[in-house]
Amino acid sequence: MEALVRAFEKFLMRDLVFIVGGAAIIMSFLFVYNHLPTKEWPTAYYFLCAGIAYGIGYAVQDLLVLLRISRSKAGHRPNWLGKFLFWLSDREKAENIEKHNYDDAKRDLYKKSLQRVRDDHERTESLKQVGMTLGPCFFLAGVIIWSRSWLIQFEFEQVLAISAIGFGVALWLLGWLKVTQQGQYMLSRQSHKTHSHKNNRSVSFRQKFVKKLSDIWEWILQRNLSLFKKAIAEALKGVKPAIWRTLLLRLQNSWKYRNKRKTT
Repeated sequence: MEALVRAFEKFLMRDLVFIVGGAAIIMSFLFVYNHLPTKEWPTAYYFLCAGIAYGIGYAVQDLLVLLRISRSKAGHRPNWLGKFLFWLSDREKAENIEKHNYDDAKRDLYKKSLQRVRDDHERTESLKQVGMTLGPCFFLAGVIIWSRSWLIQFEFEQVLAISAIGFGVALWLLGWLKVTQQGQYMLSRQSHKTHSHKNNRSVSFRQKFVKKLSDIWEWILQRNLSLFKKAIAEALKGVKPAIWRTLLLRLQNSWKYRNKRKTT
């Protein structure tokens, strides 16, 4: 049951946003030509309108993304408007985001973060969908109603046919876009995985190399500790015996402590 609720929140809730946005455009169009739904409408018409509304809402959002009027992905450098709105909301300066850094952070979010952190991210994702879909759809619906005096000069069937052709071509082009994106994203994720594996191998090699050098240095010190003591003794001939004996004793104790710490 919990998995079903999460699936509804993550996917169905966002799809409902497309339906509501597209329905707003359909209702404004029907309002202009006095063709609003009545009790005589068959139930099948409502299901048909829901499907058409989904396509319209999706087309409006992605077309505006293609035209660079709005954005649907967070892995980018925020523009002046995004930075200004973020400052109004959080009273902080928005930082620039590189795509690979965002991808790494999102990957860590689902692997290492707490559930409440992931829930906050999902809520932000859903609210982003609401703003980027319902906002433009309601705006377009308002434009249609405001242009009523101009639209009624044309026949309902003519406007309906032109609108269907326009949205059909738009959805067709967006379908081609998704086909291209699907392959590109798969290759991008695979190359990122290979790059990460190479980085891990490089880090592992560096760690082994440093450890090997450390072992060699430890071996040199162990083999030459007695010679080192003699050299210290020769250097401290002019110093009182009690002093250099104390220094040698401290050196020896520190060496034993270091070896004991290494074994534990």
